[in-house]
Amino acid sequence: MVELLGAMNSGAAGVGVYVPGTGTGVFDTGWNNPNPAVQRYSMTAPGDPIGVVQSYPEAGLSIPGGVRIPGNPHASAELGGDPDEVPGVTRLDTGFYGTATSGHRPGEVVFGPDGHGKYWDDPKSTAFANIVGVIAGGEVTGYVERGIESRWIDVGLGDNGNGAKEAFDAGKAASAGALFDVDPYADPRITDKPGLTVTEASRLVAGNFELVWPEPVSVPVDAVDLTHGRRTDPNSLRAVGPPWTPIYERTQINPSPEFIDRVLANLAAMTTRGFVRDPDPIPGDQPENRSYTDPRGFTVSAALFYGADPAQRRFAIGSTSPCAAE
Repeated sequence: MVELLGAMNSGAAGVGVYVPGTGTGVFDTGWNNPNPAVQRYSMTAPGDPIGVVQSYPEAGLSIPGGVRIPGNPHASAELGGDPDEVPGVTRLDTGFYGTATSGHRPGEVVFGPDGHGKYWDDPKSTAFANIVGVIAGGEVTGYVERGIESRWIDVGLGDNGNGAKEAFDAGKAASAGALFDVDPYADPRITDKPGLTVTEASRLVAGNFELVWPEPVSVPVDAVDLTHGRRTDPNSLRAVGPPWTPIYERTQINPSPEFIDRVLANLAAMTTRGFVRDPDPIPGDQPENRSYTDPRGFTVSAALFYGADPAQRRFAIGSTSPCAAE
């Protein structure tokens, strides 16, 4: 781990890079060299557990029961402990992997614990290019907020820098890994992007469904389901919005083999529109079950399952949006 690349002086100025740092301090003290002539940059991947430490205050916390938890010695009372949020520090994007490396595929978003440093093994990654850009004085890519999901983890817009949500995500990942012997961060996909409205998302959801359904169909935009919120109400523990995830789905009872084949062919044809087939969440499961996602996070899918009556097969075709605002 490279926690801090110290000031690399160029005349009176310098460059400092936190990639990713536990805080703005040095050793066991807070930040004590606020030199305005130094250009400072930070870079932390979404889902990197170090984010929990970054968001942890210098003074510590008191939790129910009167238990006192020590603070983060790398934090700073004046500037805050999170280098990604300190005034005067430019946060850079960790972005995407550029080559197949350490189990990650080209174009995969940098996410989770591997985002703490695996990009050092990939000179074509966004993060590696940013470090080179800072050192060489070249171009860099600023931070882009994204909501990212794996099968087990959901890092939503606004979670980065929120210590409670980061701790929840890290705890959920640790539990999934321990209980099911899985990598809870594997096969991540971008699901949320700021700026997408419910109206635009619903229109695209309806249009994508029309392309997948095996017969001519027109889906009214107002038929798209807008009841799926992406936040959890702390009192009711129910999903609420905004943001929302617009969804449209139909289920065919006892579909013919020809019906299923046309759906699967239409799904495969979505690759000409930028969609990529997602890894199978359960290898060896129903071969008809599959989903495709585009770079914006829109997904089309099909799933075959049985109801209470073993003789009844249900074939669900769905179209889903990433998070959308009002």
